[in-house]
Amino acid sequence: MVQLVGILILMLSAAKCTIAYVRKEKHVGVSLAHGLALALEFMLGAEVLHIVLAHDWKELGVLGIGVVIHILLTLLLHKEVKDGQNESKENAPNNE
Repeated sequence: MVQLVGILILMLSAAKCTIAYVRKEKHVGVSLAHGLALALEFMLGAEVLHIVLAHDWKELGVLGIGVVIHILLTLLLHKEVKDGQNESKENAPNNE
């Protein structure tokens, strides 16, 4: 169920950002990265639940590798979002 929520968030974010890209809106990449990061958080939660229910060490190892990959992707997306937000602040007109 938790994984389905992550998939739903991913699909909705992709659809929203596709529409924004077609309309040539700004910061579509940052918006997509936010959606991907949120979807990955839900999928990481689902992986943790799978680990709790793991039956043997082999299954636990495979799930552990999946968790590490999810964590690395989440960290990368958070870095991209932060860089995108900093870049948009630098490019914003100064109202002084």
